Amino acid sequence: MVETLSEGAALEWLRSTAEHLDPGSTVVEVGVYRGGSLRHLADGCLRSNSSIYGIDPWNLEGAYADRPHMRRRYVSTDQAVAAEHVPEATLIRGFSADVAREWSFGQIDLLFIDAVHREPDVLADFYAWRDHLVPGSWVIFDDYWPGRFDGVIDAVERIRRAGHVTPPTVVGKRTAVTRLT
Repeated sequence: MVETLSEGAALEWLRSTAEHLDPGSTVVEVGVYRGGSLRHLADGCLRSNSSIYGIDPWNLEGAYADRPHMRRRYVSTDQAVAAEHVPEATLIRGFSADVAREWSFGQIDLLFIDAVHREPDVLADFYAWRDHLVPGSWVIFDDYWPGRFDGVIDAVERIRRAGHVTPPTVVGKRTAVTRLT
């Protein structure tokens, strides 16, 4: 199994939820890394006959520009590892907002945001994809983790207060699950 930074309870929830989507649904993960959580989503999508897409900048110029420790962790071979472990997924190399602007693969039933865990980045990812979400779609935020990733918590709370998503339910210790309102 490919390395993942997500916890087991969240991975099982992602797989099970993708498995129970209506046939022909569309699932998108923003922030793929090496494809660990995408693999679990894909396993569920195979059972529900849903399409799966993974979006990541995979070493594009400007990725993690102000975070050199992240550039060292995320290396050029990560995309190939993801492609090997999740061959049924359509992998798109690009920045989230750029890919969302050009999105032509239909409405999205489940969006998993697992990219840069800072408030402005989480907000940018959500708002870039919001118009592509079907009413009631699942919107999941990784690392909703007090004291470690307060930016994710702050972003989810701002999105919730704006009336875009339901109050989050936490799966495991740090994955926030919401529905588009």
